[in-house]
Amino acid sequence: MTEHFRILPAAIALAAITMLAACVEDTTAPTPEPLATHIPVFATASNPNSSATPIAYLTKAQVTETLHSLVCWYDNPILANQCLPIGPEQAQFLEQIALSRDERFIAPLIDLLWLELGWEHWVLEALTAITGERLTTGYEWSLWLATARPPLPDGYVEWKGRLLSLVDQRYPDLLTADLHFAIRPDELIWARTAPDETPPLVEPAIVHRIEQRYLNDNDIVFGVFIDGQARAYPERILAWHEVITDELNKYPLLITHCTPCGGAVAYEAAATNGVRYTFGNSGLVYRSRRVLYDQETNSLWDQLTGHSIAGPAITEDLSLTPHTLLRTTWAEWAARHPNTTVLALDTGTIRNYKPGAALAEDSDTLNPLFPAPIPIPTSDSDTIEAKTLIVGLSIEGESRAYPITFVDSLGILHDTLGGEDIALISRGPGLGVTAYREHEITFDYLTGPTDALEAIDLEGDRWFLDEEKLVSVIDSRLRRALPLRIAYWFAWQDAYPETTLYGAN
Repeated sequence: MTEHFRILPAAIALAAITMLAACVEDTTAPTPEPLATHIPVFATASNPNSSATPIAYLTKAQVTETLHSLVCWYDNPILANQCLPIGPEQAQFLEQIALSRDERFIAPLIDLLWLELGWEHWVLEALTAITGERLTTGYEWSLWLATARPPLPDGYVEWKGRLLSLVDQRYPDLLTADLHFAIRPDELIWARTAPDETPPLVEPAIVHRIEQRYLNDNDIVFGVFIDGQARAYPERILAWHEVITDELNKYPLLITHCTPCGGAVAYEAAATNGVRYTFGNSGLVYRSRRVLYDQETNSLWDQLTGHSIAGPAITEDLSLTPHTLLRTTWAEWAARHPNTTVLALDTGTIRNYKPGAALAEDSDTLNPLFPAPIPIPTSDSDTIEAKTLIVGLSIEGESRAYPITFVDSLGILHDTLGGEDIALISRGPGLGVTAYREHEITFDYLTGPTDALEAIDLEGDRWFLDEEKLVSVIDSRLRRALPLRIAYWFAWQDAYPETTLYGAN
């Protein structure tokens, strides 16, 4: 178990202590009986021939009352943890849910599995009784849910907020009854961390390159370059905090990281309505992509796309505008930008900032960390691993993913996207990829050291290369950089369903 998962939210830790105390103080306390082992598998989509006799259809009010009782629906959500530890009453409600065979209970039951508070056995039996499926983990059930899309009970979102108040008292404010969604709310999964469990960094402390003493040459950093000023955001810090609000050369920036979906994105700090929101990590994921929230409206935002997905921001169709960001090594970035600044190691938060520590939870599997659709290859040439690291680009509504290792192997990759001729340029394996508009100029090859790299076009003209632009050495013509997003292939493909994969037939 990683350090990230060992940091238990206070409510769950308190529940565990309460449960232990109850066992010590009252050894005669009744043990909840398991659900009846004879519960039949009723007629469902997966078992249409069952002859089991259905019980009376539950009214909306009965479904609501049962769900409210399951989480102890107090006027004050802070009192919700009085439902813990799990006892005979909750077991009885779960048994009633199982016997009801009502599909409106499916999504709430799967939500219960992610909290792992001792009700897993009853919940799994109830899910099998309702659906006829025999799955064993919340991960498997959530994948099934995304395809099955069962009906949701009235008031589901508010109920989910009350359930997650067992984790953190802020969830009832993030998941409210009148919340508008651009996605199915049952696919929002608690990611086992409380909101802002590791606090976002706001205008973090920085040091000059020669002042830092903690980075290794091969440490991954995400670099931003604006009007001659450079700053590096080491992944070993950014991956813990996930959200950094900063300003570089008077330009407001929002730097976000998503360990479950594989990378980072830089945005202009102001949304498309011109308002600068205060962002944090909601502790929720959607299809293994981090979900951000803003403090001003409690809207939810997709970390990878920058689009609002729930809350008041949807009514304005708000989104964030991406900014250029380069994933490279500290040695390469520092060599090209000797005057760069970098995050100071003293962030004001105690975390294990050793290389790889913040990424450990995602390092031991080829599958997404949280449930997410896996891209289905359309031909043999399309077959790449779900967690292949790509750079994604969108121009005029057309999107494409480029495997980073493939761009690295070419040095310069020419393409046309959204009616634009573009060039993706790699500085070398693992040293970063940037993209530029070509505008009737074709770049032929690269020359020079990484700290003074130049692109040579087919006419033999030299172009100075930086993260913002290409500049002609002869006449100062410019070719602007295009903002790339860094992510796993599965995450990009789900966020941009119409995307193509470069090189696929």
